[in-house]
Amino acid sequence: MRIRKRSLVWLVSLSLYAIFWLWYTPLSGPMNEEEVESIVAGLEAEGATPERVELFRRFFAEDDGRSFLMVNLIDAKDTPIELPATGPDASADQLLGHYLEYMYPALFTRASHPVFVGRAVNDSMDLVGIE
Repeated sequence: MRIRKRSLVWLVSLSLYAIFWLWYTPLSGPMNEEEVESIVAGLEAEGATPERVELFRRFFAEDDGRSFLMVNLIDAKDTPIELPATGPDASADQLLGHYLEYMYPALFTRASHPVFVGRAVNDSMDLVGIE
């Protein structure tokens, strides 16, 4: 009986690790031409400049299908804007909350996670080199 319990522990442990590995490891490979063209068509439909379209096309063409690091620099402005879900006087924190309601589940399903979250050291860091 003792050997069976030990075997069960190993089986459960290895199964959990296999599930985690399958979730966390990118297995789909690089984007195919059809996927790239779909994204490029969307960019063009939204009015992206030819330079921006070419930048994305080159990025996707060089995709190796492996994991990558993405940096999101979000500037929470004090000027409220109106979204249907937040109302006309939404604060920057409310708008960020509205954005993250969608993003957290989307990130989790893709095995993405925040590596670092923090505030800028200085507000003027964003202004360097801007006329």
